[in-house]
Amino acid sequence: MPPRQPPARSLPHIWLFTDARIDGALLSALAACPPRSGVVVRHDHLAKGARAALLRRVRRAAKARRMTLMLAGTGAQAGRLGADGVHLRRTTRAAVKVAHARGLAVSAPVHNRLQLVAARRAGVDLVFASPVFTTRSHAGAAALGVKAYLRLTVGCGMAAVPLGGMTARRARGICRRRGGGPAGAPAFAAIDHWVDQARKRRG
Repeated sequence: MPPRQPPARSLPHIWLFTDARIDGALLSALAACPPRSGVVVRHDHLAKGARAALLRRVRRAAKARRMTLMLAGTGAQAGRLGADGVHLRRTTRAAVKVAHARGLAVSAPVHNRLQLVAARRAGVDLVFASPVFTTRSHAGAAALGVKAYLRLTVGCGMAAVPLGGMTARRARGICRRRGGGPAGAPAFAAIDHWVDQARKRRG
């Protein structure tokens, strides 16, 4: 049987990104995400064993909610740890080919057109374009803004998800500006938004 290579359209439109800031709230933030959404596990600050243990906990929670799990790293790491895909910070055709051969979906971050073109040529399935708005994750980084995000991603030939200061309300606004979205879904990825949603759920 040939290896699975999920088409971009089969990947979620809504995502949670993890980082060190939400260590204590990670699982509650994940529970606040809709079923069948996605999570990108970064947590690069952790030692190898601790990161693997965290990924196992996240994988169990994600599986219960039928979520797609991506690991920031290499295709070999993602495959070994049982992720559904890999989030490649440096996209090359070789790295994408290795990931696809392992049946993994591939995502990548993009901040400008040069990176987007490189990701498309490498065969990436999904890109996260950021930062659309100012964000605590990258304090001081210049935000793209909605107009620049749309210029960058509309007609790019790949699924593109906005990241950076995103909320569901902002995602709906972007979706309206671009004239709708996949199945009408307001695609976005966030960190703090899901932590805030989890806090509201706790009352």
